[in-house]
Amino acid sequence: MKISVSGRARHWGVRLFGFGSAQGGIQALGMLAGLLAARLLTIDAYARYALAIAVVTAVTVVGDSGLGSQVVAIAGRYMPDTSRISGIYGLARSYRTWISATLSVVSAPILVTLLLRNQASVAEASAIAALVIATVFLSLNGSLVRSVLQLDYQFRSIQISGLAAAMVRLAGSALLVPLAVLGALLPTLANAVAAGVQWIWMRKTVVERFDLGSGSISADDRTEMRRALRRLLPLNVVLVAQSQGASLLLGALGATSALASVTAISRYGLLFAFVSTVAVSVLAPALARTNSGHRAVVRRYALVVGAISLTTMAMLGLIWALRDPLLALLGTQYTGLSREFLIVSVGSAVAATAAGISGMNLARGWTGGSWMMAPTTAIWFAWGFTMLDLHSTTGAAVLMATSALPSLATAVAQAAFGLKRPTRIAASDPQ
Repeated sequence: MKISVSGRARHWGVRLFGFGSAQGGIQALGMLAGLLAARLLTIDAYARYALAIAVVTAVTVVGDSGLGSQVVAIAGRYMPDTSRISGIYGLARSYRTWISATLSVVSAPILVTLLLRNQASVAEASAIAALVIATVFLSLNGSLVRSVLQLDYQFRSIQISGLAAAMVRLAGSALLVPLAVLGALLPTLANAVAAGVQWIWMRKTVVERFDLGSGSISADDRTEMRRALRRLLPLNVVLVAQSQGASLLLGALGATSALASVTAISRYGLLFAFVSTVAVSVLAPALARTNSGHRAVVRRYALVVGAISLTTMAMLGLIWALRDPLLALLGTQYTGLSREFLIVSVGSAVAATAAGISGMNLARGWTGGSWMMAPTTAIWFAWGFTMLDLHSTTGAAVLMATSALPSLATAVAQAAFGLKRPTRIAASDPQ
């Protein structure tokens, strides 16, 4: 039976509201944990914590290299038949483990060096690096399991596990009050525990619904995943240079105060990330399963991307209006950074829009045009390094904000290539 347009709108509106409400609570707890860490840690300690987060994010992004999205894109065409999920999941996991293990060996000594340049002791730097590697492996396993849950519309498990993880992170930041002597080590430990809790919870749900220990993958699907990995792995290496390059470069230069300041005010970027996270988590699987022809794909794609863009712009206006109380929440060491706050917030809005577009592109398997990331990132990095005063807070803020531009350019290029030749999907259109 065909469902009317208004019926579909109500259906997806309810699903978005339900997931968005829960995700909003998770993001609020995460933001509170970040604000507490910024307020309770010293400038030096917060800079070291920022470096730990930057390396976790960098290795996790490269370790994923779009494999989670490929699980959704490839398995989505067979839904509601779930018999192929196990084989597709197993192949993605094997690729991801190999990549992340290699990167961990390379990144650990780099992180230790950066921490030492920012006043960490050898013991603290070594402990933080070990926790970062543990967090990476737990996060990557969790995100792959999350892809399977998204494909099966099992959002409740994602929400509950995310809430539990956010509460662990908040507890870690709150414990800085009696255990301030532990400095950056405490919130870094909390992140590792939170990643483990989330992975265990989601995997329990997946194991109950699917047999992940068996299954095969067709030669065509294996070739498609390998082709996407070859295309996306270099892209994600460049993406890391673009997204985390600002923090890592500031750390390498020993610009401790500038690094801490721009990282602290960027905590409010979670508000923008909330928009793209909800849209991609809920709507990307449905877009992957769309089988109503090219016009339907274009229409739904345009609606989602347009909604993400308008929402982030509206949120930017609201955040700017509330800039004074928001900066006050970070602590007295960050007051007076209104100009830097606006610069970083604009960059966060652009980054969220780019992430939303990219998520929808990958849901359809659109990876053409990904080569754009390399030249645009090289141009951005060279410009920032040679033209900006990176030891100043304003220069660091401009560098961090403009780091979103290569991602936006690449996402637009992927969409242009994909909309010309939309991926053929063999599944039924979701109702």
